[in-house]
Amino acid sequence: MSLNTVLAGIKNEAKNQLKMKTLRIAKLLERNALYGGYYSSVPEGNGSYPRRMSGIIAPGTGTIDIQTNTTDLNSAELTEANLNTSMQACYDAGGKPDTVIVNSFNKKVISDFMLPYRRANFDDKKYGGVVSTFENDFGLFSVVLNRYQLQSDVIILPKKNFEFACLRPFKIIDLPDDRDMIRQDIVGEYSCKLVNEEFCYHIYSTSTS
Repeated sequence: MSLNTVLAGIKNEAKNQLKMKTLRIAKLLERNALYGGYYSSVPEGNGSYPRRMSGIIAPGTGTIDIQTNTTDLNSAELTEANLNTSMQACYDAGGKPDTVIVNSFNKKVISDFMLPYRRANFDDKKYGGVVSTFENDFGLFSVVLNRYQLQSDVIILPKKNFEFACLRPFKIIDLPDDRDMIRQDIVGEYSCKLVNEEFCYHIYSTSTS
């Protein structure tokens, strides 16, 4: 254990590294739920190509990703009309979407929809506006902020139609000692599924500035 580690208040460097790796895996799992793509030539995996999970907006996998309802905005700004049209397409297909997932830029764009209607008195000490739900003729939608999503992507879906599947729970495996060190591995396997992808919508290539 180094002096810097002691000064940082870390009593066990092995446990600290394991904690950081576990958090890293959790972040990768969330991002792969969006953008993961499997090997189409060997989806079952082999010695050269391990199995990989496909994401809900992974390009061209033809399995879980949203393909039926998509719109390319060609760097135009997301508008309320874009959302209404997309939600209508989901509704007309038979779906009941209730969730809009965005990164920070488009979250701000949606919150700014109410900007023309914002009012404050001269003596008010607080100012601002946050849109956490969006309601129109096709339902009530929760607006969810996701830091692992691309700024230019917007996802609309019924939350109940998406879920993770645990194939092998994550567990820590001790590896044979190699000289004066502790060796461990984190092993697990997850997948995800999206039911009735035509009930969902993917808006992409929105403006990000």
